[in-house]
Amino acid sequence: MMNISKHLTINFNTIFNAKVNNFLNKSVWKYLISSALIAFVKPEIFGSTFKTTMGIFAIITLIVIVLIIVSSKILANKTEFDAMIRFTENEIIINHIDPKKDTEYKDWTWIKTIKENHKEFWLRANQWPPLLINLDKKLLTSSEIEFFKMKMNI
Repeated sequence: MMNISKHLTINFNTIFNAKVNNFLNKSVWKYLISSALIAFVKPEIFGSTFKTTMGIFAIITLIVIVLIIVSSKILANKTEFDAMIRFTENEIIINHIDPKKDTEYKDWTWIKTIKENHKEFWLRANQWPPLLINLDKKLLTSSEIEFFKMKMNI
């Protein structure tokens, strides 16, 4: 039976990485298409449709990056999460380092999605506010990588 334990701390860097990942996976195309639509209607803003698309997209991206930084800083100041998370075949056990917090037991329905890219796994918890758990593949054994790939397909 597979039993994977990982230490998870939520801080500015982890929140920032999760927000940037979310922006790149969900929003960047929407902003690019919106920029192209604006450029199609008003191409004279930057001289041509292409330049206008790129200019508006750059401005929007700059604003979004600033908002991501500010919101990550605010959320990092509010959030205290430091725990050992154990992934087993049937459940996820969250053992908080803070002795005042109780151990949490979750089944795998708590994980809404598992996404994999070339260097990491992203586990999205089914809760509000959203929780993204990032697992670096360099820190996982080959059997642990196979375990998360198997869980992706369930």
